[in-house]
Amino acid sequence: MLIPPDFQVDFGSRNLPSEPTVVNAVPSPELTFDKGRAIVSSWLPEIGVSARLYYTSGDSDEQLLAISDSKVVVFGQGNHGD
Repeated sequence: MLIPPDFQVDFGSRNLPSEPTVVNAVPSPELTFDKGRAIVSSWLPEIGVSARLYYTSGDSDEQLLAISDSKVVVFGQGNHGD
């Protein structure tokens, strides 16, 4: 997926109920296990990435259990702490 400059995409591994979040890009087929991966790159230095995990239960993800915001570490620059 190519995203133009000054544009935002909320990408999800599958559609979730709109109460926790709304996504506007979902893979086909949707991911239903606990594992996913994304590679994000840019030709410009101004790039923002927020990796958020929603932990849900129920057949339709109707119960939100927790939210985790992961730290993004720039490749080749190491983890410099919080």
